[in-house]
Amino acid sequence: MDSIIIQPGVSLRKRIFSFALASFAFSFMNSVFQFYYVKIFLNVYRIPENWFHISQVIFMVWNAINDPMFAYIQDKSQYTFVRTRRESILYAAPFFSISFLIPWFPWASSSWITGVHLIISLCLYDAMFTFVGLAHCCLNTEMSHIQKERLQLIQFAELACLFASSSVFFCEFFSHSLQNFFVFQCICVFIACVSCLCMRYTGKNAHTEYDKLNQKNDDCCANKGMTDSMLTVLCQLFCSPNFIAFVLMNFCQLLHKTFISNFAAIILDQLVPASAISTFTRSIYYGAINILPQILVIICTPIIASVGYYYVILGNFVCKIIFGGTMWIIGLSYPWIFMALLLLDSTYTFAASSLFNMPLADIADENAQKYKRLQPVSSMIFGMNALVVKPAISLTPMLVVSVLNTYGYQDLKDNKLSDIQTVFLKDTMFRFLYTIPILLGSLQFVIWMFFSLRYTHKAPICQ
Repeated sequence: MDSIIIQPGVSLRKRIFSFALASFAFSFMNSVFQFYYVKIFLNVYRIPENWFHISQVIFMVWNAINDPMFAYIQDKSQYTFVRTRRESILYAAPFFSISFLIPWFPWASSSWITGVHLIISLCLYDAMFTFVGLAHCCLNTEMSHIQKERLQLIQFAELACLFASSSVFFCEFFSHSLQNFFVFQCICVFIACVSCLCMRYTGKNAHTEYDKLNQKNDDCCANKGMTDSMLTVLCQLFCSPNFIAFVLMNFCQLLHKTFISNFAAIILDQLVPASAISTFTRSIYYGAINILPQILVIICTPIIASVGYYYVILGNFVCKIIFGGTMWIIGLSYPWIFMALLLLDSTYTFAASSLFNMPLADIADENAQKYKRLQPVSSMIFGMNALVVKPAISLTPMLVVSVLNTYGYQDLKDNKLSDIQTVFLKDTMFRFLYTIPILLGSLQFVIWMFFSLRYTHKAPICQ
């Protein structure tokens, strides 16, 4: 497929910079949100387990609704605010930043109000995350059809995320691991304001060739390549073996990522006592979990371009099994070793996930070529992927919290557990650390073998 010719006057450097700024804003907010929301609602707000599960179930239902809805709106709607990908980001940026702030300001100490607080926080944040995220992902697909250029966009986006991921470190360091909650809230307000400004810049400068097509042609359906009904497009997608293989693999990946983001700090705080590792060292370690994946992608870009994303992602599944098996063997006797293995596991897992826009972009190209579309249905493809995989964000904390509370985690927070019960609880926590990567890595390895778009990085560049 021919390379896209971008609007005259919009330099490649400016487009890359605008795309990277949106990535910076996403990572700046999402790193903090995913790392802290479970910990704060469980340990700071003391939300009851039943309300926690209710909120996660409602969250899953909302996920099932908003992803295809926003995807269809962005691909087919004639409204001005979704006419182009960049305009979707431009107008939604302030609302996205506000939704990020809602969880960090408690409403009341009542159990049911805290539960409602979590429900609204999750649903509003996910709605804006989905709406802006779909447009941002589509920019990566629609700015170029050339693998080298798409990889360049990802490389600079990861460089931006590298700086953004420091948000967790600063929150940990200056709030003393949430001991000074007011400082944490102030940092979050700063993060929201900076992120909003970055997304507004992206919304004004992230042009693609399809922007011109939409301006020249008043027929929105023809502009956006959506002459087929939503049901037809869905049937076409879910009949694609490559799409099915990808979303199933991605579902497992998100299960693993959500576990690391939400529970790594909670579990390590219990398994590794404060006397063994200082607060400063712990803050650096938690910050490294978010920073190292970006460094790995930036450094390994030449390898990714040469080998192809398929085999880089496949290598992640092999390493998961190896890291998990090694943790199982060494046990808790060597905390620094299993912490290093957990860091390696999380780094490769998050780094591999940052490449997932590339197979989705290839799926969009394949779909557009197969069904002779003027413009790829990128939002629908990214939206249907999110529809399948996002329940993992709710299922993971529900499952883990249920198991931990079965072994007395709720009582541990109130210092009501006996020494024997504490040992059983910590043993259960450690089992999570090695069983999850072993089981998910094995399943993903099998699923990913069915993905056939393995050599798109070797495709000739058409001019």
